[in-house]
Amino acid sequence: MKTKMMMIALTLAFVGSASASVSKTLSFNTGVYNFSLEDAQYDLIPTKTVTRPIPGCVEGGEAGNVCEETVVVESQPVIRVYLSYSDTFFPSNERPYSSVTFDVADFSAAQVELLKSVYPGWKHPFSNVNRQFAAENFTLEVKTVRKTIRIVDMQKSKICPIIGEVGLPDPNCREELVYKESWTNAVEATVTKK
Repeated sequence: MKTKMMMIALTLAFVGSASASVSKTLSFNTGVYNFSLEDAQYDLIPTKTVTRPIPGCVEGGEAGNVCEETVVVESQPVIRVYLSYSDTFFPSNERPYSSVTFDVADFSAAQVELLKSVYPGWKHPFSNVNRQFAAENFTLEVKTVRKTIRIVDMQKSKICPIIGEVGLPDPNCREELVYKESWTNAVEATVTKK
């Protein structure tokens, strides 16, 4: 009886922890490969901004001043996870990055405080806290998937011809675009909180 109760408790604990996992997915073209989970950082995302005039600024002065500034009024704390990858279509000496965000409520107060202690990252260039946090708290899964997309159905659409060298459309023609479903391959990178 004790063994049966323990098995039920373990099953419920596993189901509870499995349903508590949070995942975020990014989609890339098929030329993207070699993904790597880089680090995680505490970050603030602006949720409300205000554009206001800059006092004493002369519009269009010698420097061509723009006399308005955008100020963040409210922001939301998040945990931002960075991924790096390689891209065959846009090769570069530096690896491109992308990121996903998780709600701070998904983490314990101690975990959030740990990341806040090394925020912003430029003040702590030699810290390994962000990389270790990402390795300990997140997993990365990459797979190729087939995605449905909408494309123009050239047989059912009416496309207006271009007139002259400038490439202006014929003013007497009215385009009618009809779409159809097709598919393409894409690479999906999913970051999951452990």
